[in-house]
Amino acid sequence: MSCNLKKSQSTIFNSFLSEKDNEDALYEYNQNPSEENKRNLNKKFKSFYFKIRAIAYFSKALPYEARYFDKRIRQHNKRFSISLDKPINQENTTLKDQLVATNDGSRIYIYENVHQIINDSKLENALRTLTEKQRKIILLNVVYKYKDIEIANALNITQQAVSKSKKQGLLKLRRYFNGADS
Repeated sequence: MSCNLKKSQSTIFNSFLSEKDNEDALYEYNQNPSEENKRNLNKKFKSFYFKIRAIAYFSKALPYEARYFDKRIRQHNKRFSISLDKPINQENTTLKDQLVATNDGSRIYIYENVHQIINDSKLENALRTLTEKQRKIILLNVVYKYKDIEIANALNITQQAVSKSKKQGLLKLRRYFNGADS
C-alpha cells in the first residue's frame, strides 16, 4: 500500500516538476529556504493538485452525466412525441394533411396558416377566398418556387390540372384586388 502511495505521489510530483515554473520554484526554495519561497512552492503545488483532482472528477462524472442527459432527452421525446394525426388548429387540420409527397419520395411541408408566411392582411384575406387546392398550388408555386410539374407530382394530379387551378386562383386574386381597389 505504501509503495503504491509513494509511486503515485512521485508520479504527481514528477508531473508537477515537469512544468518549468514549478521546477524553478522548487530550485529557489532549495537554494533559499525562506517562508516566502515555501509559501510560493506550496501555493503552486496546491493549485496543480487541485487541477489534477478536478480533471479526475470530471473524467469520472462526465460519462454519468452524459448518460443521464441522454435518458432525460429520450424521456422528453417519449412524453412529447409528435403525432401527425393530431389536430393542430380549430379546423382539425393535421400535420399529415400539410405534408405533400414529392416525386422523389420526400415530403414538402405546406403552411396552412398563411399568416405564418404573409404579413399583409389584405393578401391574407384574398388567399382565404381561394379553394384549399388553389391556395396550396399558388403557395407552392409563388412562395416555395416549385414548378408546375413538381407540384403535380407532389399532389398526384396532372400538370394541366395544376396549371388550370393556378390560373383560376390567380384570376380570383386579381378580381379580389381589382374589386377592392374600386
